[in-house]
Amino acid sequence: VLMYQLYKQQVHTTVAEFIPLIINIIVLGPNPATKSSVSKETYIDFVGAQIKTLSFLAYVIKIYQDVVKMYATSMVRGMLSLLKNCPPEVAYLRKELLIAARHILPTDFRIQFVPQIDKLLNEDTLIGTGWTTRESLRPLAYSTLADLVHHVRGHLSLQQLALAVDMFAKNVNDESLPVSIQTMSCKLLLNLVECIRQKSDPEGNGR
Repeated sequence: VLMYQLYKQQVHTTVAEFIPLIINIIVLGPNPATKSSVSKETYIDFVGAQIKTLSFLAYVIKIYQDVVKMYATSMVRGMLSLLKNCPPEVAYLRKELLIAARHILPTDFRIQFVPQIDKLLNEDTLIGTGWTTRESLRPLAYSTLADLVHHVRGHLSLQQLALAVDMFAKNVNDESLPVSIQTMSCKLLLNLVECIRQKSDPEGNGR
């Protein structure tokens, strides 16, 4: 990021050529057959490098949208893989990953996440299973996901809307969350009501 800031005009074309390599790094995942033989420290360093790479992509994504568009599906798959594989005990890595996602989701690429949004609505995927991440990162995770759900709500299926209602309705009654997150959850639920009504089938399942 520093090099790009210092030599933006000189490296503009070069960065565009790097986009495919960046995507290739993001989608790399652990081989189940060899994962157990890799030291924990090495694995954390590897995931950390992937997240740093994603953070750089998030920094330049608006400038190189036309190039990234060709790899949008792979980018989404890589981000979901990172959320799943990020070590639960390393909270700072998941925080950096969520911040990168927060910069990517407001772009036109958010529609690419609709087919996979069921996975994001799974708290174990979104927040992880670590105690520290659940205690410290839930507000960031929920606000990031709420922004995505709000903007793509018209494209969600009735089943996906039901998952969103289930998650954010629980947040309204969760006193361990900041009031701002509870208020945000209420607003999102109100915005989902009309979508659910429109997608109700003749048997009234949306109700």
